[in-house]
Amino acid sequence: MARKPLEELTEDEFLADLISFLQAKGRFKLAPEGCDPESFPRRTLNGSKLDLFGLYRAVCVRGGFPRSDRKKADAPKLNWTRDVFTRLANHTDVHKATSVGHDLITHYQNYLAEYEDEHPEDVSVPEAGDEPVEFERCEPKQVGKLP
Repeated sequence: MARKPLEELTEDEFLADLISFLQAKGRFKLAPEGCDPESFPRRTLNGSKLDLFGLYRAVCVRGGFPRSDRKKADAPKLNWTRDVFTRLANHTDVHKATSVGHDLITHYQNYLAEYEDEHPEDVSVPEAGDEPVEFERCEPKQVGKLP
């Protein structure tokens, strides 16, 4: 069954689909058997559960993850701290995360880059000079004791 378009997905639907995708690829270290959208992912950023839904949407509306196999003109220029982090539920105005850009790139590569390859319809490339169409920010999910 085909997944709904990105703009119609809820956060839980997206996470359930991502979990299934990662498990089908044998990536059980990232998405262990038995995990669900409530407990996934186990990673945190700035004191809250990593907002993979916001991360994926923020990158997709900016042309997708930068890759060396794309033409230079098509490659998105992302400022991960200014353009991406500010769109996540993890963002606060008083954050002290100095390596947040690097952390986001690493998390995107680990969790989302292959998923994006499977869903090229999710990626939109804004016209030169246009701002990307942003999604609503999700509320941060505080991390309790994760299994």
